[in-house]
Amino acid sequence: MNRQGFALYLTFLVTTVVFMLVTAGQTISRLSLDMGRTDVLETIVFHAADGALEKGIAHLRGKFEPFDLAYEAKFENNRNLKVNLAAKNENSNSETLSLLCAVSLFEGNNLLIKKTYMRTNIENRLGRSGLGRFMEVR
Repeated sequence: MNRQGFALYLTFLVTTVVFMLVTAGQTISRLSLDMGRTDVLETIVFHAADGALEKGIAHLRGKFEPFDLAYEAKFENNRNLKVNLAAKNENSNSETLSLLCAVSLFEGNNLLIKKTYMRTNIENRLGRSGLGRFMEVR
């Protein structure tokens, strides 16, 4: 093998390795961007649900009985957040209620993410006592 052939071979080898590294870096960057976007959407939905559950608790402190509440919030980028909140009796002769909150985030007409959260065993007590347990419903 002469020197020009070896130099050409070495150039081809280095170029191929650099191309593979750049392609792998692009794939990793795209995955990181998608994961970051998903985390942002989940954070928006979680805080909307947490706020709705707090609004439901405030409503129950005024009048301790089952209710339904639905509202919408519009964001930039054609995003729309829909929140459905319901307070229901846990059983027929129970003194406790459960709050169920379903939050959906849309971009245009496309559903981006939907999560449901619940607060169980809410009792009719003063202050922050008797607020039950907060959990995500799957």
